[in-house]
Amino acid sequence: MRKVFIILIFLIISVLIPFKPAISVADYLDNWHLRCDTAYLLYGVTYGNGTFVAVGYNGIILSSPDGITWTERTSHTTESLNGATYGEGIFVVVGDHGTILISSDGETWITRTGYSGTTNDLTSVAYGNGKFVAVGDFDLGPDYDRTVVTSPDGYTWTVRHPQPFLAYPYGIGYGNGLFVAVGLHDLYGSHYYDISTSSDGIQWTPRNYDTYDNLNGVAYGNNIFVAVGGYGALYTSPDGIDWTERNSGTSDTLNGITYGNGIFVAVGYSDTIITSSDGIAWTQRYPEIFYKSYYSIAYGQSTFVAVAYFGEIIQSDPSPPDAPSSLTAKATSSSSIFLSWKDNSVDEPGFKIERKEGVCGSISEWSQVQTVGKNAKTYTDTGLTPNITYAYRVRAYNMDINSAYSNCASSKTALSGTPNAPTTLNATSISANQIKLIWTDNSTNEASFTIYRKVGSGSWNPLSTKGENFVSHTDITATGNTITETYSYYLQACNSNGCSPATNSAIVPYKPTNLSSTAASSSRINLAWADKSSNETGFQIYRKSGVCSSPSAWGLIATKGANSISHSNIGLSSGTTYSYRVRAYKKSSTMPYAYGYSSYSNCKSATTP
Repeated sequence: MRKVFIILIFLIISVLIPFKPAISVADYLDNWHLRCDTAYLLYGVTYGNGTFVAVGYNGIILSSPDGITWTERTSHTTESLNGATYGEGIFVVVGDHGTILISSDGETWITRTGYSGTTNDLTSVAYGNGKFVAVGDFDLGPDYDRTVVTSPDGYTWTVRHPQPFLAYPYGIGYGNGLFVAVGLHDLYGSHYYDISTSSDGIQWTPRNYDTYDNLNGVAYGNNIFVAVGGYGALYTSPDGIDWTERNSGTSDTLNGITYGNGIFVAVGYSDTIITSSDGIAWTQRYPEIFYKSYYSIAYGQSTFVAVAYFGEIIQSDPSPPDAPSSLTAKATSSSSIFLSWKDNSVDEPGFKIERKEGVCGSISEWSQVQTVGKNAKTYTDTGLTPNITYAYRVRAYNMDINSAYSNCASSKTALSGTPNAPTTLNATSISANQIKLIWTDNSTNEASFTIYRKVGSGSWNPLSTKGENFVSHTDITATGNTITETYSYYLQACNSNGCSPATNSAIVPYKPTNLSSTAASSSRINLAWADKSSNETGFQIYRKSGVCSSPSAWGLIATKGANSISHSNIGLSSGTTYSYRVRAYKKSSTMPYAYGYSSYSNCKSATTP
């Protein structure tokens, strides 16, 4: 019934396409691109596991890894496919006459139609709280039972016949622990509810009686539900129970809605695309792709993808990625500088790195020197000139859209001919007056290593000089390092041309004390200790089998954050003795990281019952 309405309305509005005013200031949601134009009506689209899936008339299924390139897949059915969703690692598609298809990758599909339990048309499907819920037309029986089918996994389905429900359910969404179904409010002159809600997909409660608007789609985001429908109808609810009519800014029928990247996007007839950050105030978009009437929309890979009745698929420009932050730059030789930053974006293909000579405030021009891939957080810039200061900034990108820049960071390369800097400096307390240092030697031309030490808040002073190729030193004068004095270290590799850049500082935290271990059950032992440091990054927990004096090897089993004073070790074997010890550690604030480790706490044993 709904598809007949759709075609008739489209024939009318295609003759009455409204004038689209020019937009002087555009953002990424004003820019849409035609990606695919099939010969089939498309009714639904969804995104999951790095793949878009679009479905429609005569069993058509298309999939795309990016929203740009689409491939037709074999569905093994000629039934119209009306809705799609993703959850539990699978795609679920529903359609006419109880059709249900599932796929793990969006490419290879298997039918579960015989397990749907109904031959009624299924119009929409959603996933939430570990369950798939699909809605559909009513049974032509004496009670006109409405169709709802539920599944925990997409494979096995159970038919529900909730009463009261919707005359014709067109859409379903999930959010905040609630399924919300929307649909047609009038059936042969009798009024029915057009919004119903359920926490489990089984028991349903009607809401918002007699709005006199057919509702076609619903989405949840930013702590609010938004339902859209005929003639620009738009309603919002903070809880799915109480609904408020809003001004959508359009009189065109809205068919689909989704939420992504902090934005609601609804689509409908006559090229209608409207957006909102809060579901209340809406902005109409004017894509330069005319004579389209959109039916469904999905968000993924930082873009929105919409499908149209007559087979078109359009895609927005990607949303700008979040800017990276906490950029640091540290020279590691006379010709290289190591960069690190925090990746704050999702689905970005990569990062662009820009450089200029001089400090951040210099008037030199920036130039892009490198791009690095998705989720990258470090880069070493090589081939630089000795004894020159360079400044850097980084931004994420997605297609042609760039994020804002990170902070600027600068560093100065070492003198020509000097050794490469050592890295991975570790300073570990081995007694109340001894700290052992180890490092990685990255140079082939050093004559020596100079080690510097600072006690408490005092000044840095040379501690020792080691010969070429040395990679360790034990400070035997670190008196009170476990509880009364804080010791910090760095070192440089040197030769006749000068010294390398310094390592980052390794700071040794105080030793935790008073470790206790208590068997709480046959599979759990609870640990507690006293935190004596004020500067630790966290704590490392070690365990071995047997009592403290057993020859069993120690193994790291957990890492806890700063200021932690307890841990529960679970999954243990009953009737078994375990021993534990804990130490604090301090990681340098920037890369390449240097670490300081306290002495170990006392050892404590416990036996599970």
